[in-house]
This record gives sequence, structure tokens and C-alpha cells, in this order.
Amino acid sequence: MTAHAVRAERFSYPPELIWRALGAAEQQKSQALTEEEFEKMEPGAATVFSRITAAEENRLYAFRVKTMGYYADWRIELEPITDAETRVTMSETVTYRSAALYVLSGFGLMIRRELAAFGAALRRKIEAQRA
Repeated sequence: MTAHAVRAERFSYPPELIWRALGAAEQQKSQALTEEEFEKMEPGAATVFSRITAAEENRLYAFRVKTMGYYADWRIELEPITDAETRVTMSETVTYRSAALYVLSGFGLMIRRELAAFGAALRRKIEAQRA
């Protein structure tokens, strides 16, 4: 398996707006699969594993999409700048069986588009809270 990482954009907002837009952290934790449970699942078109990592003081919101031969990991890292502002860094890593399969499938391009759309939707939710 080979990994291909793509860094996405950064933007800053008050932390409470970010978490409200992402959804309730505790609810996500209670519904999360373990890594072992996820690995045992059969790949599907939209098998999703999501978690919020408490060990990092709720600074990381991560989720994974598993498809035929690929994993796409999206990370939304929250970095406090001041008490009123938090920087959001969105990135994704795609792990795939071979470079040829990755290029021919167009999967990387699709995932980058999905991540950009997710980031835009997140910013819209945050801006709507500010209004």
C-alpha cells in the first residue's frame, strides 16, 4: 500500500463555532468504531469510520472512507491561536494499492473535490452561526 497526502486550506474561527458546526463531539465518540472494527468491515462505496480523538484534547476530528482497495483519511485539526480564535487545518491522506490504480481510478481527484466541498460547507455553517 502507498500513501499520498494532500494539504488543504487553513482558516480561523472562534472554537465554539467550529465545534457547533462539526456536531456534538460526545455523540460522535459514542458512535465511533474502533480501528479493529473498521479493518474487519468489507469495503463498500461509502463505508465511513469516524472519530474524535480525545487524547489530543478534542483538537482532531478525523474520519475515514473505505472503498475497494483505498482508504481516504480526512483530518480536521484545530489549533488554538488565542482564546477567541482557532485555526482549522484540513488535510487528507489516501492510501492505495498501487500508483497506477490510484491514477487510473481518479479517486484522488474525487476525494480532493469532496474535501474542498466539505470545507466550504463547514465555513458556511460557521458563518451562519455568526450572523
